[in-house]
Amino acid sequence: MCYSDPVSPLSPRPRLSLFKRIGLGMMLAGLLLAGLELGTRAFLGPTAPVPVYSGSEVSDRWLEAKGDTVHVISQASEMVDVQFPTQPTAPRVAVLGGSSVHGGSHLNANDEFPGLIQKSTGIRTLNLGKPANDSHDVVKILEDLLKWPMAGVVVYTGHNDFGNLFFNDRFGTVQQGRQARLQATLERFQLFNVLKRTLKPEVNGTQNVLADPSQSDTNLLAIGTERRTTALRYYQINLERMAWLCQRADVPLILVTPVGNINAPPVSRDCVFEPCAAQLHQEAVALFGTDRTRALSLLSQARDVDPIPLRAPTPAVDAVRAMGAHPGVTVVDAVAKLPGDERVDAPARWLFKDPVHFSAEGHLEMANLIAPIVREVLNSER
Repeated sequence: MCYSDPVSPLSPRPRLSLFKRIGLGMMLAGLLLAGLELGTRAFLGPTAPVPVYSGSEVSDRWLEAKGDTVHVISQASEMVDVQFPTQPTAPRVAVLGGSSVHGGSHLNANDEFPGLIQKSTGIRTLNLGKPANDSHDVVKILEDLLKWPMAGVVVYTGHNDFGNLFFNDRFGTVQQGRQARLQATLERFQLFNVLKRTLKPEVNGTQNVLADPSQSDTNLLAIGTERRTTALRYYQINLERMAWLCQRADVPLILVTPVGNINAPPVSRDCVFEPCAAQLHQEAVALFGTDRTRALSLLSQARDVDPIPLRAPTPAVDAVRAMGAHPGVTVVDAVAKLPGDERVDAPARWLFKDPVHFSAEGHLEMANLIAPIVREVLNSER
């Protein structure tokens, strides 16, 4: 009877094939990267997008404490509340945003909606709005602001994320589709963003064409789908980060949908892209009084494809609405709840002095809409 000899302890072990070794190495590397990404994301929160110009000086700091008082530093000097105590004697909320919050309507600060909220609720309401600020700025301000006690934060932002596409010629290379899509994918990983900022610090993420007269109006008008999509993606990332920052600080966040005058014609009267925003608006006007639903649809399309996008498009409004699913976030749907227009089912024209800035009546209606929510949210936190 024949028996095979047992394998000797001194016999060489079977070696893995080259392909198996490569596969095992890739799997281990993948697990290591996944662990680093999860750890980085747990520490730093949701990814923060590329820094951009907003009309303000480029800086990572907005607020600083001097003794028992918080001061707004130089580039934020157009803010109303340039200082406030580090430790409040009563609950306070802060309102963050751009010129729709402060400065765009040329009203006394007491007549802007943050001041009217304070008057209505009796709750100290800091107006930290500033012309040209967008969601990138709001994130930076919020990172500083939440170092001190806040009973709540109200954010109204969105228009400038798209308007600054024009004014600062943001994301000028994103028409290079493949590169833009690859960058969009990589920027979803916090580890990539950390490495990018470490290995290649970005002083500015855009080109300020207003400071360069050689830039032509044709280039400024070229706000097409790729650039608009990039701005929307960064806007969504910033909203996510605002929610994370407030949740970490245990501060309720009230997000207000951006709202504008849907009846206002597109800023650009030229048919730079198809569909043509100016033609869509003309078709809508012809339907006033006969087909309100179709007229609103055309007006919305005209706004959303305007080559000079001063008003936040429909996807931006939807992005804010979707944030209501986040813990600690309350969404105020200004688009749906402000007084309506007699011609289309949208916020009334008299709420605005131009496509985006509120009239005195608009600020009052915004305060009437937001103040009860502020009072309710703060009462529920006690």
